[in-house]
Amino acid sequence: MTRRSPRTATAAALIPALPTLLTLPLCGALVAAGLLPWSVLLSVPVAVAVLTFMRIKRGH
Repeated sequence: MTRRSPRTATAAALIPALPTLLTLPLCGALVAAGLLPWSVLLSVPVAVAVLTFMRIKRGH
């Protein structure tokens, strides 16, 4: 069994999160327009961090 380097594991975990990261500018625009509350914009990076952490831990 081969072990992935931490850098490879992080990249592999972030690739599925890319669509979520792309929503951040859209959410920012909606917040600026007053169509979305700030809490939604602030929760996106937290959700990405949690998902990345879980995927890295599952990979080992």
